[in-house]
This record gives sequence, C-alpha cells and structure tokens, in this order.
Amino acid sequence: MFALLAVGLTIVGLVYLTTTAVKLPSYLPGHYERAHAAGHLAQAHKHHVKLGLLSFVLAIGALAAAWYSAVPDREPR
Repeated sequence: MFALLAVGLTIVGLVYLTTTAVKLPSYLPGHYERAHAAGHLAQAHKHHVKLGLLSFVLAIGALAAAWYSAVPDREPR
C-alpha cells in the first residue's frame, strides 16, 4: 500500500518538475488558468519546484513506512 503511494508521489513530483503551471492538470494545486488575473501571467510559465521536492520527500517517507511495515516482529528471547 505504501509502496504504491510512493510510486504515485514520485510521478506527481516528476510532473511538477517537468510541466509548467499552464500545462498542469486542473486537479493539481498550482494549476494556472487563463481566466486568472493578468498580473499573474509570469506565474503561468514557471515550474513548481517546491511542490515537486515536497512530493519526493513524501515519497521517501512512504517508502520508509513500507519498509517498516514489512519487517516481521521478533519475539523476545
């Protein structure tokens, strides 16, 4: 379960780093619509690096959770 979450977050991170705000899917935060105020036009052509890095960090956390949930419990001697 956590491994699938990590794969999904990695894909979202790659989308954020490789796609400008105009071309982001509308369901992702940071999407720019042409109907927004004209003063925000400079925001339309930038990549969301912080959101991409955040999703990579969350993916690493999900991988750690997957690792620790897969470790069998040891019984005391």
